[in-house]
Amino acid sequence: MRVWPGPRFFQELLRKIFLDLTPLRPAVLPADLQRDLNDLRGFRHVFRHGYGIDLDIERLQRLVTRWRDASPNVQRALSLLSTGRDSVPPRSRPWCVSA
Repeated sequence: MRVWPGPRFFQELLRKIFLDLTPLRPAVLPADLQRDLNDLRGFRHVFRHGYGIDLDIERLQRLVTRWRDASPNVQRALSLLSTGRDSVPPRSRPWCVSA
């Protein structure tokens, strides 16, 4: 399952990191973070491509608050994923390149 570059690259990438692909890999991040990260992705898109638009300050403040609340959970989930990879036998780790 690959994510190809294109107009929906980040949307597809975000969708796929929440998929549980056992036995290949668990979901990269827990489902309860999906909404917060999707909102952050949406902000990134508007900020990068929305020339000449007025940003909604109240909405931005809500997003910043939600991201600050979610950030430790994202970091914890990524940490658990990285330690979990060490327990998977090398043959079943397609993300590793054999030397």
